Amino acid sequence: MNKFIDKVKTLRKLTHASLFDCKESLQLSKGNINKAIYLLRIKGKNIKSESKSVNIGDDLLKGLVVSKNSREKCILLKIVCETDFAAKSLSMYHFSKKVKNFLFTLNYIKDGNYGSLYDLQLHAEDLKYIEDIMHEYRYILKEKISICQIIFIQKLAVYTYMHHNELSGSAIQTKVLSSKKQTIKHLKYLVNDLAMQVVAFPPEILKRECLNIDNLYSQRKIYYLKHKNTLRDKPLNILEKIISSSINKYLESICFMSQKFIKCDTNIIKKNVIFIEKILQTQIIIKKIYNIKL
Repeated sequence: MNKFIDKVKTLRKLTHASLFDCKESLQLSKGNINKAIYLLRIKGKNIKSESKSVNIGDDLLKGLVVSKNSREKCILLKIVCETDFAAKSLSMYHFSKKVKNFLFTLNYIKDGNYGSLYDLQLHAEDLKYIEDIMHEYRYILKEKISICQIIFIQKLAVYTYMHHNELSGSAIQTKVLSSKKQTIKHLKYLVNDLAMQVVAFPPEILKRECLNIDNLYSQRKIYYLKHKNTLRDKPLNILEKIISSSINKYLESICFMSQKFIKCDTNIIKKNVIFIEKILQTQIIIKKIYNIKL
């Protein structure tokens, strides 16, 4: 009984739904929080945005990241389990392969970064098929398995990069205003390098224009208070220059297009993309970046 009450509290904290709705959803889902969130969404409840990343439990700390992609479609999965033995086993490899291959064939899933299998809003028969696979491999591995993040993209050109340790991966969605084979070939090398950059230095936003103005204002306020105490004898114009320099360093760390390129740290990514555009004589538009990490 105490466990059920704790789950109601957790669900309420994640979704901000009413106590009655949380209790009812958990009863229908037999205590499964991910399913309960899905049921609340079906009922039309406004779910707090943080609920996309559901706490999967402290016991599920190991796992792997897998991907499957074609030129215009991509899926990345984060699968977690309890031990390294299970994560690196042949059974886990077969499980991840079955799930990613099946999800890759579904064309009705919308593009996005999903926090759980139930956020995908799969058809009942498709969801049952994956749940049956999970039950089968839970029995084989003798421990819990969970799919806790899914990135699905099926528009424009998609390029992915998977780290060799299978613990992280990324995807970049691009649009190129050219159909020449030579252009596409050179673009592939560039975007693969950019996808590697996303894994090495995960950014928060794509470019400076995407930054929330309130976030920038609060960051500026923090730097102002910090430097005001240490440089109180300096003139205001000097203090302003120091704050501006700190803000620029902050933006370089969180904005993808402002980061120093991993293969040429004398150039930022934006300048490198412009340089490649001039060589290929075409426009390269980076639409979205996705990062997935265990």
